[in-house]
Amino acid sequence: MWLTIASDGLVGVRFGRDRPNVREQLAQAVTDELRLFPRDSVPGWMRVELGEHPAGNGHGWFDDTTASTCCNSEEECDCIDRAEAVSRAADFVPDLDGLRHLKVVHHSEFDHIAVSFSEILANGREWRRVELFRDGGSGLAAMSGRTEFTCLTSGRTPSIAEISSYPHLSAEAITTTDFQTAWLAVGGW
Repeated sequence: MWLTIASDGLVGVRFGRDRPNVREQLAQAVTDELRLFPRDSVPGWMRVELGEHPAGNGHGWFDDTTASTCCNSEEECDCIDRAEAVSRAADFVPDLDGLRHLKVVHHSEFDHIAVSFSEILANGREWRRVELFRDGGSGLAAMSGRTEFTCLTSGRTPSIAEISSYPHLSAEAITTTDFQTAWLAVGGW
């Protein structure tokens, strides 16, 4: 690989061999992830790599990014899109008393998590968690199970002030409806 950085800041990359064609392998992996964790937007690099303009062109993998893609069959699918998540979350009433909900924005570009949402019990322990990753992926964790890269916080969850004292994090309280929307929108059970 040859890396060229020009005086005007432009960067060029050239390979000593042809760039490998990974479109088929990437397409399958992305499709599988979108089925498991539907989202409202897909990063531009995924669209470009799969041969679709980032704005969508009506003929590619991500033409309707608001539609759920977590199931193969519409007849058997119980997944929902974001609009439906918002609608269902509006009527959600938690079974447990004393829950609080947090949204934490991760400002560091080196952190793979962009935003996390937590549902916290009265004793300070995390009950459910949603993570939205910088690459467009997402993860879920609950006392009843979790996805591959997301875990509940062990021990007491810090306060909003404690979390926000770190320069790369900012925390705020959110409503039960906000949390439930985030949970359902990425395939929460």
